[in-house]
Amino acid sequence: MKIALCLTGMALHPGKKTVNGQMWDGKSGKRTPVEWRKGLEHYRKHILAHNDVDVFIHTPSVDAEQDLVAAYNPKATIFESDPRFNTIGAKVGNNYSDKIDSKSQITIARWYGIQRCVQLKKQYEMEHEFKYDMVMIGRFDVAWMVDVHFDQFDQNHFYASNWCVMKMPDGQGIRHADWFFHGWDKKENKELRHTHTGYPHTPHYPALADYWFFGGSEIMDQFGNLYDNIGKFLREGVPSNHEFAFRQLQVAGLLSKLKFAFHIHNDVFLARFVYFDWRK
Repeated sequence: MKIALCLTGMALHPGKKTVNGQMWDGKSGKRTPVEWRKGLEHYRKHILAHNDVDVFIHTPSVDAEQDLVAAYNPKATIFESDPRFNTIGAKVGNNYSDKIDSKSQITIARWYGIQRCVQLKKQYEMEHEFKYDMVMIGRFDVAWMVDVHFDQFDQNHFYASNWCVMKMPDGQGIRHADWFFHGWDKKENKELRHTHTGYPHTPHYPALADYWFFGGSEIMDQFGNLYDNIGKFLREGVPSNHEFAFRQLQVAGLLSKLKFAFHIHNDVFLARFVYFDWRK
């Protein structure tokens, strides 16, 4: 099988909050660090080593261009600072320090980058007159913990991660940021309950874990065009990437093709939570 890996978003940032940053705490304004080199180690070990993969890159981390190209040897790239997006009419929760603008900018920037990267993949397919069997959309700082063999999956489906929440006996969920930092990954606590959130487990929150997605090439083309619907989605409610991913499946008629694979925590996590203490 021929695989396309579309890497998007911020590749490198020390942790200071920025308007077009990728992840930050809306209440404190504290930004979590992004470090692509740790993600690269996991991509190499668990994906690139086991599959025939071509890489495509879109990132606003223009200062990392030379290093990223040398490390991933991508077929095509776009390095550009995020544009300033129109957020008029967008709705967002009041827990964000500047109310509407930063969160909306972050959300729009992500799907803009995904669309541009998927377009690179599509252009490469057209120029070489073929279609990739599977296409994965991923972030630079994802830390895969298990091997991914794409030939074990059906290219007629769209795959997302099981969105796992580990809960204490009192029902209190353990924050993702605390899982490795407090050593929960090494504890043998039989009282911990492995639960799932998001669609289809929580009807009031139809959302998907968004570290990665993959599926057949044409399916991912349709999903990757979420940016075309971003204005509509922003006006519908709080700009959540998790909910937007689910809405795009609905709008594109892909919900019936959704399947779940792998688990957050044990199978795949964010490198920032595995290797860094972002509270400092």
